[in-house]
Amino acid sequence: MLRAIKYAIILLFFCAEQLYAQNSKFTASISSSQVATGEQFEVSFSVNGDADNFNPPSFSGFQVLSGPNGSSSMTVVNGNMSASTSYSYYLMAVKQGTFTIGSATVALNGKTLASNILRVRVVKGQPVNTNANTPSSDNRQAAVSSGNLSKSIFIKAVANKSNVYHGEQLVVSYKLYTRVDISANELDKLPDLNGFWSQDIKNVDQNTQWKTETYKGVQYHVADLKQTILFPEHSGNLTIDPLSMTFTVRQPVESEDVFDQFFGSFKDVRIKLKSSPLTIHVKPLPIAGKPADFSGAVGTFSLDASVDKKELKANEALNYRLKIAGSGNIKLLNKLNAAFPAVFEKYDPKLTDSLVETINGVSGKRIYTYLLIRRKEGDFALN
Repeated sequence: MLRAIKYAIILLFFCAEQLYAQNSKFTASISSSQVATGEQFEVSFSVNGDADNFNPPSFSGFQVLSGPNGSSSMTVVNGNMSASTSYSYYLMAVKQGTFTIGSATVALNGKTLASNILRVRVVKGQPVNTNANTPSSDNRQAAVSSGNLSKSIFIKAVANKSNVYHGEQLVVSYKLYTRVDISANELDKLPDLNGFWSQDIKNVDQNTQWKTETYKGVQYHVADLKQTILFPEHSGNLTIDPLSMTFTVRQPVESEDVFDQFFGSFKDVRIKLKSSPLTIHVKPLPIAGKPADFSGAVGTFSLDASVDKKELKANEALNYRLKIAGSGNIKLLNKLNAAFPAVFEKYDPKLTDSLVETINGVSGKRIYTYLLIRRKEGDFALN
């Protein structure tokens, strides 16, 4: 009997798949067939099956604000299984007229399906800034949402400083906030970080560390996706690029059917997320009081000098060590201009770094070891 039940369940799924293959439809829809210039609207493409190789049409005459935002779902309701895949775009009308949005295509069960053609009438509305190729952070979150998901899962970039000097370190954390279950994730694009020298903070523990945080009065589970130490390479207003990822979140489907309650009924929804860009105000280093031999060190440092010998014979060598310790851009220090009495023959220094990268930035020490050979006798001071 148990084998018969299992066979019936397998047969049910097999028949459902065959039914999808025979009755698959790929349709396009639009939130409004008439819009005004400057107005945002949504175009959606849906297929009743697990499709891939989505190829969008040209959106000539419109500005693409977000997309493609993909989602897929599988539900079992009253013993009947259904699956669907959808893709959506948020567009903005930029000029008046009647426009055609052509067919999109997808691959499903070895066949290529084409969607219906859409027509949009654009009437006079607000002036459009065509230089803005991305929506604001609020609009972007609305654009990528599936239902109300944008309020339940999002990426937030946080910098520990927004005003720094040229060469001064800061730390940026890309945090994931979620109130939904995540079943999969994909990295779409890492930040370019133009204008910064960067050093990622390596997490020794490979397991994601979750914590609870209240944001705007709502409690979320929060994890650090990426933490990076940045050093501005020049002054001015520098932009920290967004981090882009795609998440698959699992959402339960309510059902009164006993079959559904026993096996569970849910749908998987794919959502593309992008953090908002950050602007860092970078000030030039002060000119007043700048030492003539300034080597580029920006931070909090101490300097210590030592030698391995204090008495030498003629032509005997010694090691002279300069140790710089503290926190800041130690890795970016220029070559030190160490001056020694002419009676010493000097060789290029050996560099030894002992550094750590944490949420507080780069800290540790760098040691310059000079090999010196005294060519004359006498007492000499090494500064």
